[in-house]
Amino acid sequence: MDSFTPTQRQDLLGLLDIRVQVTGKGQSRRKGIADPLTEWHRETGTLVPLKISDQEWETVDAVLPDSRQNWTPKRDMFDAILWKLRTAARWNEVEVSGNSWSAVRRRAEGWRTSGAWEAAMEALKGAGGVPVPPLMVLPPMEVWGSIDRRFAALELETMEVCEGDGERCNQNHTRAHSSPR
Repeated sequence: MDSFTPTQRQDLLGLLDIRVQVTGKGQSRRKGIADPLTEWHRETGTLVPLKISDQEWETVDAVLPDSRQNWTPKRDMFDAILWKLRTAARWNEVEVSGNSWSAVRRRAEGWRTSGAWEAAMEALKGAGGVPVPPLMVLPPMEVWGSIDRRFAALELETMEVCEGDGERCNQNHTRAHSSPR
């Protein structure tokens, strides 16, 4: 539906009969102290990049300071932090070879407090991305639906597709056509 116009989307949704019944309460995603880096993204509306090119990385690398302990490449740390922000994972779920999750968190906090993280995100502004996940998780629900029968009357018939002199035939192709029902 990404390529549909708003009118086309509305027309399509008008054909559907969808019902939703909420069966429980929504819950907060996390309890305890909020992650300052996640909150910064949420407050500023800054998108978290999905993937950055080598050329974009060169720009980011120039604004992020090096660590005194360079056991893990800076890009690996940066990518791990982006993954954490995109997935709403806890810091202890972040894995970077050669470092503990707390080392990654300390590096992220250092970049945030020095202003380097903001500079890196500014350098990646044109790269697009996704917002950090919301604070609330949707409540449990049951969803069911149907489509207006006047528009769902399609029948499938098997057709034989042969190539060449008919030596190789594939009878698994189907063709849909409208039914007058």
